[in-house]
Amino acid sequence: MNSVVAPVKKVMKPVCSMLQSNKAVVGLVLVLFVVMMMLPLDRFLGTNVKSNVVGNLKRMLGVVLNVIFAVLVLCFYFNNDVMSLVLTFATYFMLKL
Repeated sequence: MNSVVAPVKKVMKPVCSMLQSNKAVVGLVLVLFVVMMMLPLDRFLGTNVKSNVVGNLKRMLGVVLNVIFAVLVLCFYFNNDVMSLVLTFATYFMLKL
């Protein structure tokens, strides 16, 4: 198992160290997105804001967004950062990719 993970971990090390050093900012962005998706903004604003945001993200970034989430999951797993990993999964499932 370790012989399979080691090359991936070596390739991902620069990205993972960058994410580890900016963990607070990444966590804040993920929390704000999850909270925004949970609030009933559609009822208060009278428009479908959440669907517009999610639709635009899916349309413009599509496959790229899936790759970004895969990189985030790998890096948070390699860094043993459980809270960020849970936030990443929550954001992913809120986007319904």
